[in-house]
Amino acid sequence: MSKTYRRSKSFYDYESGVCDRCQQFLTDCVCNDIAALNKGGFNLEESGICEECFQSLDNCLCNLYTDTEVDHNYTYPVHYEKLQGKSFEFEKYDDIIYKYGVISNPFEYDSFEDLKKKITSNHYTIEHVYTGSHISVIAPHGGCIEEGTTELAKMIAETEYNFYSFVGIGREETDLHITSHKFNEPTCIKLVEQSHTVISIHGCPGMDEKIYVGGRDAKLKKKVSKKLSLKGFKVYTEGHIYPGTHPENVCNLGLRKKGLQLEFTQGIRKNQEHLRTISKVVHQVLGSSIRTRA
Repeated sequence: MSKTYRRSKSFYDYESGVCDRCQQFLTDCVCNDIAALNKGGFNLEESGICEECFQSLDNCLCNLYTDTEVDHNYTYPVHYEKLQGKSFEFEKYDDIIYKYGVISNPFEYDSFEDLKKKITSNHYTIEHVYTGSHISVIAPHGGCIEEGTTELAKMIAETEYNFYSFVGIGREETDLHITSHKFNEPTCIKLVEQSHTVISIHGCPGMDEKIYVGGRDAKLKKKVSKKLSLKGFKVYTEGHIYPGTHPENVCNLGLRKKGLQLEFTQGIRKNQEHLRTISKVVHQVLGSSIRTRA
């Protein structure tokens, strides 16, 4: 879903709804001359503004000042009143609007069965490989939902661990997203429930290169976080909005009722070298955890 400001003669016109701080970023930066030429509203992904200005806007509440957001002919009413009295200093746009129900999304599902009633089967497929391992690597929001997660899960699993992905095809990501504690696609659940260890791969917004580690398996979280940090990645284990600790989260439905959830920003997922490094690290940590138990 694109993030679009109100139309104005130029992006940095006061009618755009941008706050003073973000406007100052753009006023001081030559990139605003490119953004000003974008007609029909300012779009973060297509404006041509520089990375510094992008980050300023992407982290700021002022980009909620739009009349509506449009996606595939669906109009999403924006409920600003739900934001009153809340602080968003460290939260990003996409997290804000869905966490607090600012935008009414018609594609919200209570289960896989609910999704099937609204979305035809040609818009998703299921990939899975059972190797007989006690470890399963899954990507419940694969394909076009959270791009790159299917591929990363497959790279981590290699031919040793079980692999599963729900792969979205040709729709906006929000059209096919079943939140993790409601994800109950039967093939996935059958695989997970017979697994000793489950690792769930996800994607989150942001071109900055960050990894958010969650799940209820504290020991595995610590091991993976340490190894990834040693490779130079920015890894966050606490204080973020992707804790993955809900008991019904699909990563926590294995035999031990505790698993690992890894969230990768878009910046990470677009870097193939990063993905190769991450997959090797996580695969090795999973292997060492088996030897430790043995």
